[in-house]
Amino acid sequence: RELARERAHRSNSGGANGGGQGSGNNGDRHDPSAGRYPQGWSHTTEAQRLGALAYARAHIGDPYVAGADGPHAFDCSGLTSAAYRSVGWSMIQFSQSQFLAGLKIPLAQLRPGDLIFYAFDPTDWRTIHHVVFYAGSGMMVEAPHTGAFVQEVPIYSDGLVPFGVRP
Repeated sequence: RELARERAHRSNSGGANGGGQGSGNNGDRHDPSAGRYPQGWSHTTEAQRLGALAYARAHIGDPYVAGADGPHAFDCSGLTSAAYRSVGWSMIQFSQSQFLAGLKIPLAQLRPGDLIFYAFDPTDWRTIHHVVFYAGSGMMVEAPHTGAFVQEVPIYSDGLVPFGVRP
């Protein structure tokens, strides 16, 4: 798993194309409205997004374990990838890759089941270190850090990337 993460990181940090799927604009992966953020696209249905969110909520109280992707322990990207896997959608377990692959959505337009990201520098996707589910009404579901448990909490703004992702 670590080798796969390293390969994904290397292929995604090499410029505007960032590896992964393009937006269909002659290979240009940048959406002008998203500034410096590479654009992906959405392949999931609303039912899949709501099902993934329901899976995450069903695991509230499970422990955070680095590198875990279920069924009874998760890290942040392990929770999102396991939840989407449960509804038939596969995604890599690496927060930066999850950001790159999906359709960028302004935070004000997020829907339940979309993903929210946190970065050391919110203007630079390469510093993303955390991914959570948008749960609606200003709430999120996350596997926060070692020693904590999957939880539903209010969205916090420190390090919040200005675009979420619709897988």
